[in-house]
Amino acid sequence: MEKKSKVLKSFTVLALTSSFILGSLGHISHNTKAASPRNVDEILANLTSEQRAALHQLSTNEETGLQISSDINLASSNLTSVIVEFNNKPAKIAQIEASVEGQSLSETEASKLVDQDHKTFSNDVEKVLTNENNKKVSYKINRSYKHAFNGVSLSLPANQIKNLLKSKAVKTVWSNETFSIDPPAKAENNGQLKTDEANVANYTPYDGLDRLHSEGYTGKGIKVGILDTGIDYNHPDLKDAYKGGYDFVNNDNDPMETTYADWVNAGKPGTAANYYTEHGTHVAGIIGGRGVANSEYKTVGAAPGSDLYAYRVLGPGGSGTSENIIAAIDRAVQDGMDVINMSLGASINDPLYATSIAVNNAVLSGVTTVVAAGNSGDQMYTLGSPGAAALALTVGASSIALDIYQYAGIQDGKNYTLRQLARNYKDDVTTLKGKTYQLVDVGLANPADFNGKDLNGKIAFIKRGSIALIDKIKNAKAKGAVGVLMYNDETNKAEGAIQAFLGESVDAIPAFSVSNDDGNTIAAAIKAGKTDFTFGDFTKLKTASDELAQFSSRGPSRVNYDIKPEVIAPGVSILSTVPFYVNDKTVNGSKPEDYKYAYERLSGTSMATPYVAGVSALLLQSNRDLNPEDVKSILMNTADPLAKDYSVFEVGSGRVDAYEAIHSNVELEVVDKTPTIINGKQKSIKELTGGMSFGSFGFDNQDIADSRTVILKNRSEKAKTFNVDVKFQTGLRGSKDAAQNNVTLTGPSTVKLNGISQKSFEFNLNFPKAAEKGTYEGYITFTNTQDSTETYQIPFGGRVINEGIDTFKIENPIFSDEGAWPQTSYPDLDFSMNLKSHMKTLDVVLQDPNTGEDLGLVGFFNTLLLNENQTYYVGAAFNTYYYPFTSDPKNPISSDPVKINTGHYKLRLVGSNEKGKTFSAASDFLYEVGTPTITSSFDSLDQKVIEYNESQLDSKGEFLYDFNINVKDPEVEEANRYGINVDQSSNSVVSFYNWGRPTLPSYTDKNGNYDEHQILVRSQIQPLTVQFYGLDAAKNATADASAMLKVAFVKNTYPYFYLKANKKTVTTGESVNYSVRSNNIKNLKTTKITLPVDTNLAAIENVVVNDAVKQYGDAQVSVETAPYFDSVLNYTFTFTYSGTKPLPEDLKLFNFDIKTLDKYTRSTPFLWHIMDATTFDQSNVETDNVYSYMEGYTTKSKFSVLEGSLQLEGTKDPSTGEKIYSIDQSQIGAKVKVTSYDGKTVVVAPITSKAGSYIAEGLKADKNAYTIKVDVPGHFTMQKQLYLSNEVRGETVGKRLRYLLETASAGDVNKDNVIDILDAIAVQTYWGTNKASADFNFDKVVDKKDMDFIIKNYGLKNPTVANAPKAKTSYKGVTLDTVLSQLGLE
Repeated sequence: MEKKSKVLKSFTVLALTSSFILGSLGHISHNTKAASPRNVDEILANLTSEQRAALHQLSTNEETGLQISSDINLASSNLTSVIVEFNNKPAKIAQIEASVEGQSLSETEASKLVDQDHKTFSNDVEKVLTNENNKKVSYKINRSYKHAFNGVSLSLPANQIKNLLKSKAVKTVWSNETFSIDPPAKAENNGQLKTDEANVANYTPYDGLDRLHSEGYTGKGIKVGILDTGIDYNHPDLKDAYKGGYDFVNNDNDPMETTYADWVNAGKPGTAANYYTEHGTHVAGIIGGRGVANSEYKTVGAAPGSDLYAYRVLGPGGSGTSENIIAAIDRAVQDGMDVINMSLGASINDPLYATSIAVNNAVLSGVTTVVAAGNSGDQMYTLGSPGAAALALTVGASSIALDIYQYAGIQDGKNYTLRQLARNYKDDVTTLKGKTYQLVDVGLANPADFNGKDLNGKIAFIKRGSIALIDKIKNAKAKGAVGVLMYNDETNKAEGAIQAFLGESVDAIPAFSVSNDDGNTIAAAIKAGKTDFTFGDFTKLKTASDELAQFSSRGPSRVNYDIKPEVIAPGVSILSTVPFYVNDKTVNGSKPEDYKYAYERLSGTSMATPYVAGVSALLLQSNRDLNPEDVKSILMNTADPLAKDYSVFEVGSGRVDAYEAIHSNVELEVVDKTPTIINGKQKSIKELTGGMSFGSFGFDNQDIADSRTVILKNRSEKAKTFNVDVKFQTGLRGSKDAAQNNVTLTGPSTVKLNGISQKSFEFNLNFPKAAEKGTYEGYITFTNTQDSTETYQIPFGGRVINEGIDTFKIENPIFSDEGAWPQTSYPDLDFSMNLKSHMKTLDVVLQDPNTGEDLGLVGFFNTLLLNENQTYYVGAAFNTYYYPFTSDPKNPISSDPVKINTGHYKLRLVGSNEKGKTFSAASDFLYEVGTPTITSSFDSLDQKVIEYNESQLDSKGEFLYDFNINVKDPEVEEANRYGINVDQSSNSVVSFYNWGRPTLPSYTDKNGNYDEHQILVRSQIQPLTVQFYGLDAAKNATADASAMLKVAFVKNTYPYFYLKANKKTVTTGESVNYSVRSNNIKNLKTTKITLPVDTNLAAIENVVVNDAVKQYGDAQVSVETAPYFDSVLNYTFTFTYSGTKPLPEDLKLFNFDIKTLDKYTRSTPFLWHIMDATTFDQSNVETDNVYSYMEGYTTKSKFSVLEGSLQLEGTKDPSTGEKIYSIDQSQIGAKVKVTSYDGKTVVVAPITSKAGSYIAEGLKADKNAYTIKVDVPGHFTMQKQLYLSNEVRGETVGKRLRYLLETASAGDVNKDNVIDILDAIAVQTYWGTNKASADFNFDKVVDKKDMDFIIKNYGLKNPTVANAPKAKTSYKGVTLDTVLSQLGLE
């Protein structure tokens, strides 16, 4: 079933920065070449991870190379921690893999290979980190791994990470990811999620553990390594169980938890509860608590005789890194652990992630490794890593039955049933029987609700809602209440009394709940003065048990489609040990009584995992010959079903049955295979397990058949016969009906085997090609014919899917980045997609639909974050830039981004699966910047100042004015030809009323008609102004703020001037003539009108008196200018009438031209909204602030402008990569030149700011490319071809482009496009001077800081020029080392 749409954040749009250069693989080819889709699909499917990482740092599931998080900037010099995996595997794993390859390898030989890797890397690392970098670049090897993982962890500058791949020993470089204990999310109304507060009787008797312990199965002699937050080894229940360990956080032998005292000593950062830890101690108590403390809460673990070793990998706040986790796994294997418990994880469902590999290797080394599934449920694929590791025993969480009290209560003669909600550790709720207390109604129990109320010795009566249940109880306790009676709210009325059980808490007092109806009755009685409440008798209830916890992460694992988790165990409200300071911060832990209440109930798969680890220890004690695969299989074989039906991909084989597992003498193992990496390639190794995972089959219109071998082992001396039954499940998480679809899993119906023997047999799965696609799952059960209570099971699951991409749709298929109105523009493409099947790679490609050729890469996804059959919405997915495909097989994708021209394109979504099969889907789009046309009923008006008289106004001084507007987008017809389904209803109108804020865009109908048709005109002193602009589907606007459709309403006696243009559209370079008309102005003698004009864009010319004035008398008009700001001048027109005959009130007075210049602009060059006008009548009476209306026009620019800023290595801090703003880049001798394709136009762009900004204007719009060249002393001269025009409706028009070139590397003194010995000698020559060409950092002295740039960039070629010369390493016998030695530098 399809899942609902989800906004996706895992899409990586390739950033426009030089940090994503592919140069680590060789010199970049700048020859771009479009390619056929088939070739591109193959190129993308086969990109190495180095090549992908060079495009953008994103962790992907590749076999070798860079596995680096997108959070890491590979161009920065920030110190970064990574994990380096070497080529050879740890010795035991190498032996297994050698056998897979049909070879033999002794443990001694394998160990030598591991040691050789470490030696090779040690020798290489100094070299590979200095070939292109300063010899003094710092790095530190933090960890060395040899047993569960072969490699090291180290810290180094991020820009050196790629160089690690140059070592012959290195296979993969991984990000050092963050791991945590990942507690379940808290929910106010979900009883299963009540973690920290819940605490009742221990679950030790559960599942027969007490019987096993009495029989001597305690885990004695079994070593269990706990990778967690450490252990409070002074806890009485753990003191004798703790045998040692290591702290990988502080790098010492003391794996104590992060304590409350540590928080105090750290300066009390944040809150104490978010700093100190308890998790590892809680986990340790579940595994090996001895139950000897003097406390009613003492904890007996699943394996109380086991030896516990603490490996602290999670520090303050319970957070840690994969670096330390791998180190701890490695150490645990080396220390001879029998079992490893990992109640931790990261939300990466990747069976081949670094920690997953380490876990697999630990298992192959003979260590049973039990891992938490994670607490990200309840959706499928929420499994984390290393829980996704194929060989791990992964555990989910279930609920357990808890005892709670139910009391009878009486108030005002009415009987009520009270359900226990919480209590304090010290409370004995049985003593409430027969006691009477006063109730005090405190509403929702927020702190303010207690004001003015006496709670001392009384019971707080509280309504549910607003804040957490425990916080209500805590607030009541703080006010002196001795108890709480809480009633349910209306939202949860159906559940009766509150079903959540909080258990004990140091913040609690005895608390009970009643239903909403009962609560309202009690509240009414309290209001009537009946406040006494008496507790009657009590009984005990049990909470629901054996249900899968809502928070428990589900499988399957990505890629393998394995059944995960394999088993479920108790993980809800589990009582166990915690450090003393969790519940009592007044003691120091030095006395046994300090631990009396050092217990707590927590929930999570973190609690279920140690239970299984403890049971695994019991199994190993019972039979030391068992291997990890035996432990996993036996626990799965003997697991019990939960109280409800679940998919096998949610619960595996079921809940662990410890007693049956220990006493079972039968084992069923499935012979399977799992992928691993051998010699850099993914290969399969044998996997023995208790589940039958058939994986995922891509449908190819053929019947599908597969099989698995099962090995049945009988360890008893008695012969046994089993009936075999295959049971399919239907409707669980979408599982299909096998019978209806003739899907079968066939095998023997009975199996008989003698005592102390084993037998192998096959099960055959068959999917007819006509069967419904989807998942088929169930259980194979084996029942002893002589004893029906002896049953075992194997979960099975597999699926057939139609592979590929289900949907891919561009949501806004017409778009533009010409944003005249930023608030309504949208310069990006969005798309939605839905995948039918998991993809190993998933990329977005730009295609030319006219030729069918793919132009370049737009971006790609981390496919581990993508679910199948779920619609994802990807916002801002394409912003007009792409990375072209090249003809260079070593570097198939250019690092140099290109901006598309206007026109028709397609985006293609291209995926590949684990087998290399490719899939694609495409969607058309139109990139266009043409403005739509707007027409209206106002167009017929001679003037857009509309006069009204008093008779038009109603009693409120208002009237309605009828109008219509139409917006038409000429590109709609073109889009329809490309199959893009749009019409004129994609257009919209934005309006401004009376200078107010703009309305939201209101869409037109299919003919482009605006749905508003009347304007409410209010009589007011100032003109009422209404403005409009239209938008098309691409969000191109009909005009910017300077030229909107504008109308004004005034009374018919209101004086104003009207400036009317003789053109509605003006091409840059043309003139537009304005006539200035007076309206309702009596006895005019003189007027002064001031108009601000940007003289960078236009000039005022040809100011003359209008002929209409001359028939009345003589007049003169003059113009003066005065500075306003920047390039804007105030033009003041003075019109003086000297005739004797009075001028009419309405008359054209004078004309002038606005001559537009050959510069790019979209706006009118004048600021009409701040025009100022003054009049003098014949009596010299002055009137200020006379309203003036000036018509605008749309501009068609035939010229372009290029803006940018200098990007220089020498202006950046070498240690941080940040720009040094104190350098005045306008004074460093930089030259920026833009040249047309034919060389006839050359524009020198001035540096306009200290920050290095430049602007090149007056560039004639041309279809051919211009070349920008940036020449700065001591740096590469950077060049780039740029297209500085748009094609709009068959016409070439100008545009504004802001473009930042790649950062120019420092060190090219002689400007020969390569940094080599000649440049080093030049720096030596100018040492101590202020020679600009050698002063790379512009600090006025040539010194070591400048030579460091030579060392760093030695051998580098200018990436923006073709055929740069080869670097010279010596000149007349002088080498770089010679120069450095002569200068006294190392």
